[in-house]
Amino acid sequence: MDCPVRIAHFSTTIDPKAGGVPALVSGLATAQARQGHEVSVLTADPPGTDLDDSLPSVTFHPCGPARGPFRLAAALRAAAQPIVASADVVHCHGVWTYTVHTAAGLARRSGVPYVFSPAGMLQAWALSQKSLRKRIFLALHARHDLDGAAALHYSSALERESSSSIGLHSPALLLPNGLDWSGFESLPIRGRFRRELEIGERRLVVCLARIHPQKGLELLVSSLEHATVPADVDVAIIGPEQLGFASHLKDLAASHGVADRVHVLPPRFGTAKIEALCDADLFCLPSQQESFGIAVAEALAAGTPVLVSDQVGLADTVEQQHIGRSTRLDVVSLASTLGEMLSDYDQLARMGRAGRDWVRKTLDWTLLVPRYDEMYRSAIETREEGDSLD
Repeated sequence: MDCPVRIAHFSTTIDPKAGGVPALVSGLATAQARQGHEVSVLTADPPGTDLDDSLPSVTFHPCGPARGPFRLAAALRAAAQPIVASADVVHCHGVWTYTVHTAAGLARRSGVPYVFSPAGMLQAWALSQKSLRKRIFLALHARHDLDGAAALHYSSALERESSSSIGLHSPALLLPNGLDWSGFESLPIRGRFRRELEIGERRLVVCLARIHPQKGLELLVSSLEHATVPADVDVAIIGPEQLGFASHLKDLAASHGVADRVHVLPPRFGTAKIEALCDADLFCLPSQQESFGIAVAEALAAGTPVLVSDQVGLADTVEQQHIGRSTRLDVVSLASTLGEMLSDYDQLARMGRAGRDWVRKTLDWTLLVPRYDEMYRSAIETREEGDSLD
C-alpha cells in the first residue's frame, strides 16, 4: 500500500504450541509492522504470560482466559470494540471461535471491511470432526460472518477446493503463508540434535507437528517395520502432545518392534527447532489434512527435502518444484516412498538445495506482505465504493 494501514488481527491464540495459525498470525503481523503498518493483535490468551513480548512492534491485546468449546472470553467484546472501530481493516484467523465471530460482527456494525483466513477449518476432514457442534455454529454465526467478509483468504489451492462444499459467497483469494527468512539465513552446524538423540550416523526422518491423530503419525511409525524402509532409519516426532497421543505412538512403536527407533519429543523453538531440521535426512508430514504446511516450509528453508501426504496444501508444489515427494495416505505407499528417497543421497541433496532456494524466493514475509496489502486495499476500496453509493 502507498501509506500505512491500521490492521487488526483476531485469533484465538498466538501460542506457538497451538500449531500453524499462531505462526501465521505472529509472522504476518510482525512483518507488517516492520513495513510500517500500525498493527494490533487481539487473542483469547490470558494476559501476563510469556506471549506478551512475542510480537515486536505490534500492539498485543490478550483478553482471556477463554472457556467453552468455542473459546468465549468474558473481556472479549469490550476489548475488541475500540480496536475494530479504529482499524482500516480487520483480519480474522480461524472459524470456530467467538474471538473471530465477535470481530466480524463488530466490523459489520462499524462499517470496517474484514477478511477471513479459515486456516483449513472449512476443509472436509476438519468439518467431519465434532461435526454437529460445527454445523450448529455455522448456522447460528459462522456462515453470516464468512459471507459478509470482503475476502476469504486460502493458503493453497487444495484448501480452497476442499472448502467449496459449504457454498460461501465471498470472493476467494489465494495467498501462501510465509516465514521469516532471516531466521534461516545462516543455518547451524549439523550434528547437535543427532548427538542429543545418540543416533550417530543412522538415517533420520524428522516430523514437526502437533502430536494428534490428524497428523498421520501412526502411518509414519508403522512404516518403519516395512522391508522397503532401511533398518538404520530413526524417526523423531517433535511437537506438543494432544489427546494423550504420545503414549499411543510409543505403544504402537513397541507393538511393531521399532520402539528404539522412534523418538517422541516435546516442541522445540527457534534455533533448537532449526537444528533438528538441519540434522534430518528427510522431513515427513503424512497429515490427514493440512491447509498449507508451515512446518514443511520451515524444513525446506533449512535445506531438508520433504515427504508429505497428498492432503498437505504444499503437496503439488513439492512435486512441481522437485523439492520432495508426495504420497497417498496409506502405510504401504508411505513406506515405499520413504525407502526410495532415503536410498538416493544425491537426489536428497539436490532437493534440499532447490527447496531452500524456492522458499527464499517465494515465502519470505518481506516479499509476501505487499501481496497481503493488495488484499486489504481491495477490501477497503470495495467498502468505500459501497459507501459512496449510499
